[in-house]
Amino acid sequence: MRLHDTRHGCASLLFAASAAPRVVMEILGHPQIAVTMNVTT
Repeated sequence: MRLHDTRHGCASLLFAASAAPRVVMEILGHPQIAVTMNVTT
């Protein structure tokens, strides 16, 4: 398992828990919401 895999898993768990996309973006440190939405979908 790579470190990147844990980041993706974290995002998936946050979305499954109904976290707002903006919150997930800030936690992951993405510069734009589009990056977050493209990575996790």
